[in-house]
Amino acid sequence: MKSENQDIIGSCPCLYLEEPCHPSCTCVNGASSLGCLFCCTYGSIEQRKEKALHLANKLRPIPQEAPKPTNPFACYGNQRPHPMDFDDKDEYIVRIMKYDNWERQNNQQTFVELTCMSCGETFTGPEPLMCCDGNQCGCMGLPIDPVVCSEECYDNLMSKYNGSPS
Repeated sequence: MKSENQDIIGSCPCLYLEEPCHPSCTCVNGASSLGCLFCCTYGSIEQRKEKALHLANKLRPIPQEAPKPTNPFACYGNQRPHPMDFDDKDEYIVRIMKYDNWERQNNQQTFVELTCMSCGETFTGPEPLMCCDGNQCGCMGLPIDPVVCSEECYDNLMSKYNGSPS
């Protein structure tokens, strides 16, 4: 009758390495009863299971969160471009358009609930770029571009601002 261990003899890495796990490894030195650090062929079933779990945990790759892709059009510290970072308005506009397009294409935009500055309707949209926190300049913390829900609201808001009748 075959013993349990005869089914797995020859499966230990120590048999194939130039140096076994230790000089008294039971897999290469049958007279030793010390056991093996590289396999689970010795001891009771519970000891073998415990050793197998230990080895499996050592061998499994540690799951790592994939790094969030970095927007190549970002400015200073991976931030959204800000008008104060540019000397030329056209350069800023081109950069912000490229930044927003990259965010959209890579599903990286942060969407928040917004309220239209013209009609007061609530909608979901990309987080607006703010000029400052309200204490650094005369804008009093308003967004750089108006938060509006449609072209019509944008036109209405601009006509109010410019003094034109709507």
